[in-house]
Amino acid sequence: MQQSLPPDSQDTLLYRDDKPLPSARIAIDDLSLEIIAGPHKGMKLPLRRESVLIGRGHWCDLCLENDFHSSKQHAELSLSEEGVLVRDLSSRNGITVNQVRVREAYLDVNATLTVGQSKMVLHAKPHKQQLELCYYDRSRQLVGQSPAMRKLFAQMERLGPMDFPVLLSGETGVGKTCIARAIHLQSERHKKPFVVVNCGAISPSLVESLFFGYEKGAFTGANKTHRGYFEQADGGTLFLDEIGELPLELQPRLLDVLEQGKVQRLGSESTQDVDFRVLSATHRNLLHEARAKTFREDLFYRLAVVTLKVPPLRDRAEDIPLLIDWLAQDWKLEQNVSLTPQALSRLQQFPWPGNVRQLRNVLKRSVVLASFEHDQSEAIQLDAEDIHLPSVEETLSLETSPTPETSTPPQSMGQTQPVGSLKDLLESTEKQALLNALNKHDWNVAASARSLDITRAWLYKRIKKYGFEPPESV
Repeated sequence: MQQSLPPDSQDTLLYRDDKPLPSARIAIDDLSLEIIAGPHKGMKLPLRRESVLIGRGHWCDLCLENDFHSSKQHAELSLSEEGVLVRDLSSRNGITVNQVRVREAYLDVNATLTVGQSKMVLHAKPHKQQLELCYYDRSRQLVGQSPAMRKLFAQMERLGPMDFPVLLSGETGVGKTCIARAIHLQSERHKKPFVVVNCGAISPSLVESLFFGYEKGAFTGANKTHRGYFEQADGGTLFLDEIGELPLELQPRLLDVLEQGKVQRLGSESTQDVDFRVLSATHRNLLHEARAKTFREDLFYRLAVVTLKVPPLRDRAEDIPLLIDWLAQDWKLEQNVSLTPQALSRLQQFPWPGNVRQLRNVLKRSVVLASFEHDQSEAIQLDAEDIHLPSVEETLSLETSPTPETSTPPQSMGQTQPVGSLKDLLESTEKQALLNALNKHDWNVAASARSLDITRAWLYKRIKKYGFEPPESV
């Protein structure tokens, strides 16, 4: 295991080339769809994927581009040992199975499915086929065995070669940057730059110069020519993380660059052609913000040609064993590390408001603390009590942070208490924990903050809030 992760994989981790990639196989009927009526009559599609998209979008497995009564993503087929489940994807005109309007239903062999003006029938051959369930994405950047992640991997594989914008929606820490990188690596632009811009971490006064670049002498301090993010991403992919934080006044200019493919540096009288694919990410509900006029609606639709929702970790606890194994492949420790079933169960029951990033930090902290009690030659086995989960206050703070509207609320960690008593309990526990850490480290604020895994600024605020005073001898 590495003690520090590569800067481009802080949310999720790269699966090593020499590590066998996880997968499974199931036996299902050898099936196909044939369109028997409509603009695409005669088209056939063998069903070889676990998830099959039907719609007018060019990324769909069964592309009905001339059927203008179908939506871009109209319906999805899910193949499993139980059969073929068809589901309407909130399309304009819905779907029918054997002339009955449904939202989702299992398709029998020879059943008819109508999507838009296209009528199709499900055929089966007399033998079975082996369907591989891949627990990783095609670029080998991500891992997960939950149905939600397998569906995401299939969507990424379809969208990778398509050169249009994709918006990633999901909570902080789910790994949106790594998902964007994986899409880039599956595109024709994979040998060109992948430029990551955190829109929420840029000073408003620097946004324009950083995005558009500037000529030498354009303003005081401009001692040399600087290529902006748009130019840096030329030929490759520009990933705009936390796009919802982009200042409203800059959004029209971003839209102009996306539509015209030209950029003008500050202090320059000429424009330059730029060619890049834009991927973006947010933890906000941008559609609601666009309708509320707090985000430009035209820019939203330009960025969200397709939206991928990244599931929170608490909704896919079955992925945690794979993620742990994945982490263990990338860290470098002298000892072998393993978890007892009780430790794994404790990790799977935690709601993970900070998602994969928080899981990585918890595991790292637990391993480091456990290593102090072992010789370097000894293997480390983490039991339930060795897992150092965040405090109640940290968990509540993260759980109440803004999340996408579609996210599932975290489950309760225990019995409910009246708000007042819970607040008193939290403050009392916090006070004691802070004082214990400060006294243990002789009131060295930096060391105390590190031991509690909090920032110095946060600890200083709490010292002021509670009126703590160091002993005179300190």
